[in-house]
Amino acid sequence: MIRLIACDIDGTLLRGTQREISPAVFREVVRLGKQGVRFCPASGRQYHSLRGLFAPIASRLYYVCENGAVVFGPGDPGPILAKETMEREQALELCREILDMDGCEVLISGAGISYLCPKEGDIVDHVRYSVGNRTALVDRPEEIDVHQVFRRFYKADAARTHTSTGLGLAIVKHIVQLYGGTLTLESAVGKGSTFTVTLPLAKDNA
Repeated sequence: MIRLIACDIDGTLLRGTQREISPAVFREVVRLGKQGVRFCPASGRQYHSLRGLFAPIASRLYYVCENGAVVFGPGDPGPILAKETMEREQALELCREILDMDGCEVLISGAGISYLCPKEGDIVDHVRYSVGNRTALVDRPEEIDVHQVFRRFYKADAARTHTSTGLGLAIVKHIVQLYGGTLTLESAVGKGSTFTVTLPLAKDNA
């Protein structure tokens, strides 16, 4: 008996210029759930992007995110069930090889952030607006460090040179997500960071 259905998103449930999942899909997922069949979106998108697409039933689903790098269970937010990482030096070597190829761009998945070293501007717009991933821009892959800005009470080791962070951005992120919005980071080394909060328009209940 089938217990789990994993489904691609872009090109399957979203075709062409579609930006929203059909309500018929939500109804079918609910129907399958009543029969004990779980539904799992599987995509290169980030967790927050997938939850946004499936907002009416988001807490019921499993999620395979960032091309299989992270798996979340049901919940609001759901627990991380699996997480795969690459060794830093192997990842950097692969990134350099990709960047050396004509017509190729590299996207590096961090903890809820897609790092880009863009050769062309359109890749940034595609990842940020079409795919819906949070992005940070860097000149070289070597500049990417463990991204801590959205973690609560991150305290750096005194022997290291990394800075520490507090509760502010973690609280902002949590509140924005409660209202169905997104928090986007655009960062460039030596230039600074821009945080953008996007919230849905209030519905007229009159």
